[in-house]
Amino acid sequence: MACKIRFRMPEGVDIGPIDVPLTDKIFAVKERALAAWPEPSATFSVPPPPGPHAVKIILNGRVLDNGKTLREAKCVAGDVVVTCHLMVQVKHPPPSKSMVRAAGKTTEVAPGCGCVVS
Repeated sequence: MACKIRFRMPEGVDIGPIDVPLTDKIFAVKERALAAWPEPSATFSVPPPPGPHAVKIILNGRVLDNGKTLREAKCVAGDVVVTCHLMVQVKHPPPSKSMVRAAGKTTEVAPGCGCVVS
């Protein structure tokens, strides 16, 4: 059996639907979604992520684990199109030492949370 999956991205762009066997692992599903990544246009300019590890697939409010199969994730098989949310993880680089010095902060971590109650 196969599952028809449409991937919806926060930018409002959809990928698919793509027919995926229920025995495929989530990692393989991510690879298929990246292979069908839309071309840049006037309404969509997000570059493709560096790889499947930079993508999260959300189905029914749950982030799917790479090691599980679609059957274990309880994906519906048949002619029904299942919509999953596709989120690209954006990692911000750590601030440089010059930025930290310019902000007047030290690199030492103070114990506690640093909250002040007045």
